[in-house]
Amino acid sequence: AVVSTQSTGDGYCLVGVGRLQSTQTIREMTSGAPSLNAWTSHHRMDAKYIYVDQNAPSIVGYSAAELLGSSAYNLYHDEDLSGLARSHVELSKNGTGMTGLYRFLTKGHQWLWIKTHGILQYREGTTVPQSVICHNIV
Repeated sequence: AVVSTQSTGDGYCLVGVGRLQSTQTIREMTSGAPSLNAWTSHHRMDAKYIYVDQNAPSIVGYSAAELLGSSAYNLYHDEDLSGLARSHVELSKNGTGMTGLYRFLTKGHQWLWIKTHGILQYREGTTVPQSVICHNIV
């Protein structure tokens, strides 16, 4: 995947180009009508945001610019971290996974209960994980 940002004078423009590694699973994640209670995010393997869709700001309050480059772990409730870390390890082993319910801190400083389905993307032609696509459901 190639991702680049460029200043446009009024703000930043994010442009990304990627190639699907597992089209069936991606299609399953995004099938059905768009939900007002779900958003898609894309993370580096260290959980830092590299993309959030247009639904995220209305659900969690943060703009894409506020999330990009920050770690998702900074927004998780302390009591949920060990379970999320286990889910992250299982995702790394299996290539796909689902968390249990966990608390996500909104910009309005409220805890939102969500569940996340993640899919690994691999470096082209390898079995080395490169990033994670997440479908986050309230």
